[in-house]
Formats: sequence, structure tokens, C-alpha cells
Amino acid sequence: MSLVFSGPEVIEMAIRTEENGEKFYTSHAEKAEVESVKSLFTYLANEEAKHIEDFSKLYDIVKETGETIFGDYEEFKAYMGTFADSKFLTNFTAEADKIKDSTDVQEVIEFAIGFEKETLLFYYGLLEYISEKGRDIVKNIIEQEKAHVEKLTSIKSVL
Repeated sequence: MSLVFSGPEVIEMAIRTEENGEKFYTSHAEKAEVESVKSLFTYLANEEAKHIEDFSKLYDIVKETGETIFGDYEEFKAYMGTFADSKFLTNFTAEADKIKDSTDVQEVIEFAIGFEKETLLFYYGLLEYISEKGRDIVKNIIEQEKAHVEKLTSIKSVL
């Protein structure tokens, strides 16, 4: 049995993920007492907002073309099950709440890196279940998320 998963639905997931990231970074920017940390989180929140705009544009394009994502139902169900158990993707708010009052910048950055990596794994997995046109869209999303991981990692190393 084949599963049809629409391109717009994939983009909607990306937008929701980016919205969670923007809220997380904004919240930590507002609480930061050290200016360089405040700047870092403000920058990342702004980056997430840009990604939301980019993904919204992709959403409009995909919605117009009717792009679908195909895959073997059992494989896709198993794949999605892995992410249903992922604390970062399904319980982001609860996990983020655990560190919402943290003053340990390293801890917050570690959380952010973990979330970004989980997001990347999700998008890489989707590449196996989509048509060529859809793959290009998801690859674009992946490139943007990789840039987040690289920035967080480089900043973490200098703190």
C-alpha cells in the first residue's frame, strides 16, 4: 500500500518546527543578561523567522503544483514512529520548558544543537519518500538547517 503525503504538509511541518525554534530563541534572548548571549539568541530567532518566510514561499509553490510525497506505507509508518518517540520533535515545548529558566548558556546551546540535528534527521529521512521535485524542496530546507547547526557549534566552541 502506498502512502501519499502532500508537499504542502511537509512544508507545514518545517514551518511549525521553525516557529518553535523562533519562540525558543526569542525567549532566551529576552532572558539573557550577557549582551553577547542576547545577541546570539536574537540572531538565531531572526534566522528562524527568515526560514519561516522561505518555507512559506516554498509552501505556496508546492501548493500550486500539487506536489506529493510517495512512499511505502509500512516503511514510512516505521520511520514516522521513530520521530513520534523523539523528545525533540514531538515534545519540544515540554523539553524546552525544562531549560527555560536555565542560565547555563552551554546547556541551552546543547539543547538547540540537539533539536536542529533531530530536525535534520527528519528531513534527511523524508528524502527517501519523495519525488524528485519534492527532494529539491526538502534539500533546500536541509541546507538552511545545516547552517544553524554550524553556527551553533561554532559559537559554542568560543563561549
